[in-house]
Amino acid sequence: MTDVQNNDRPVPRGIRNNNAGNIRYNVHNKWAGQSGCDDLGFCEFTTPELGLRALWKLLMNYHTFGQCDTIAQVVNKWAPDNENNTIAYVSEVSRSMNIPADATLDFPTDIPALMRGIIIQENGYCPYSQDQLDDHFDFYPLKQ
Repeated sequence: MTDVQNNDRPVPRGIRNNNAGNIRYNVHNKWAGQSGCDDLGFCEFTTPELGLRALWKLLMNYHTFGQCDTIAQVVNKWAPDNENNTIAYVSEVSRSMNIPADATLDFPTDIPALMRGIIIQENGYCPYSQDQLDDHFDFYPLKQ
């Protein structure tokens, strides 16, 4: 992948790093395909699919182990307000999913749409196909 989109704008960090969710590096996480981290501490993955896999697993773990059942709960954990405009983030993901922010999500069925909303919020667009987002159902249920 080049560092420039077709419209001559720079490719967002998350897409360049194959980490569309902008997952922060944590020495305790041994993600499949993680090749390191960038200068701001975001994970880098060898392929987009392995970055999407890590995003899927984190979202499922938020639900399974963190009792995050709504868009608002997930996004408040994913994008805390000390780093983000969390209220706007929740609103945009809710809008993109066409689900109220406080409605209980259907895990794992809603995960691909939640991923798409997060990816758009993190990068400004989602370059991945629905098949790429749906390709992680075989990881359910997950254990850490």
